[in-house]
Amino acid sequence: MFLNKIENIKKNTLVKKDWNLQRSTRLEKEAQQLAITEATSDLVATVDTEGFLMSLNTAGYALLGLKDSTDITLYRLASFYTDKSLTRLSENDFPNAIKHNVWLSETTILSSKGIEIPASQVLIAHKNEYECVISFSIILRDISPLKEAEKKRQELANELHQAKKMETIGRLAGGIAHDFNNILSVIMGYSELGLLNNNANSENTEIFEKIINSSQKAARLNHQLLDFSSKQMIEPQTLSLNEVVNDSKDLIYGLMKEEINIDIQLQSDLWPINIDRSQLEQIILNLAVNARDALSKGQDFTLTTQNIVCSNSEIEGIILGETTDFVLLTVSDSGSGISSEDIGHIFEQFYTTKKPGHGTGLGLSSVYAAIKQNNAHIVVKSPNRKGTTFNIYFPRISDSQPIQGYCKPEIDIESHQGKGTILLVEDNHDVRTLLSGMLSRLSYSVLEAKSSKHALNLYESNSQKIDLVITDIVMPEFDGLDLYRLFQEINPELKILLISGHTERIQELNEISEDNIKLLTKPFSMSKLVENVKNFI
Repeated sequence: MFLNKIENIKKNTLVKKDWNLQRSTRLEKEAQQLAITEATSDLVATVDTEGFLMSLNTAGYALLGLKDSTDITLYRLASFYTDKSLTRLSENDFPNAIKHNVWLSETTILSSKGIEIPASQVLIAHKNEYECVISFSIILRDISPLKEAEKKRQELANELHQAKKMETIGRLAGGIAHDFNNILSVIMGYSELGLLNNNANSENTEIFEKIINSSQKAARLNHQLLDFSSKQMIEPQTLSLNEVVNDSKDLIYGLMKEEINIDIQLQSDLWPINIDRSQLEQIILNLAVNARDALSKGQDFTLTTQNIVCSNSEIEGIILGETTDFVLLTVSDSGSGISSEDIGHIFEQFYTTKKPGHGTGLGLSSVYAAIKQNNAHIVVKSPNRKGTTFNIYFPRISDSQPIQGYCKPEIDIESHQGKGTILLVEDNHDVRTLLSGMLSRLSYSVLEAKSSKHALNLYESNSQKIDLVITDIVMPEFDGLDLYRLFQEINPELKILLISGHTERIQELNEISEDNIKLLTKPFSMSKLVENVKNFI
């Protein structure tokens, strides 16, 4: 019996040692798990089957914005999820975690301050020996940086897609505009010839002048199409800002909603400015469109012009340089205004605050580009998002420079007897016939070529008598610029007049500085053609 007691004591001692060893091992394992849990930057939590928090690591306190002293057992998991995420959690995530033991997904949680945080989520269902769920472990990782990077990549992809789309549309627009320019050239040219042959018939004179005026309006619209396609050849000229505003009034009123109050005030005796007319029209109309989109019923749109003399070299934060006299165009609205975050980006290409499908982000960027191209300045103000004001400062041009516009051609055939031979290169039959007829009427000898190769052949056999080459730029085989380069090699002194309303090679044209080459933009008047030809021969 005594031996039995000793044996029992030994057994109990062994059991106790084994239990202590297991307990020690378990504590070590728990300590290791706790160390791992505390070391991770992910939220690690345990919740009971009622959804109450049982444990939360340090990173979890930080992610949820909780103080260390917070009693987490008073919080349900539901209080840290958005409504949409909570619905998905109860209807999808928990059931799948119970079914598969582990479930991975993405969700959106809320900090204690109500800030939404996108997160990756791991749910682990803990079960007893009877396969009943007794608790859940949750691991949440803040994926805000990943989402932000993904958003930026998507924005870049959208911008690239938009740029490619605009390039495609631009090429289409440029091609259409080129053909349309040829048609307008024929209409305007024959109308001017008709006006010259009119023999003082006042009724016919009025008809021809209306045709010419309408053609010029169509030409300006066509220039806007070319401006959109970035293939417009710019022709700065001395203009009256008031005249262009008045010509644009119908379009401005047509753009605005009926309930908008429109106030246009133009200072009399406004100084002239130097700018491409179609660009100026685009500036006015794009600013009007921008204002319209910000206005609601009963609000105001205002456009004013005035002369400004600046005594300082700086105004409204812009350096003016030596120029002191400016013509100020102000376009303002009492609409929704522009936030301080957006105002620094509004002139960037593709930047828009409008809903998808309601803006390209190109309007104000094209305004800015046109203003800078013409040595003007623009300032935008939107104090406290109470309306928006755009101030554009155009440098004053000397009053001695005549303001340009359409004038009835007063060409006296007898006093404009041309001398010399012109090689005319134009692939469009109607335009070639018109120009040849105009030049022949002015007593010039004309050699017609329908292609660049044809022109080279004609020049080879008539080089001694050709005084001037007039060539279209856009032609099959090789274009007018390539033809110009070839003629430069053959005869560097040969005078060349390039004519076109559209070309892919604008940069090359801008780089040409030789005195014996000029550019005439289609469609042009007969008087403009004569003026350019007379400057050469």
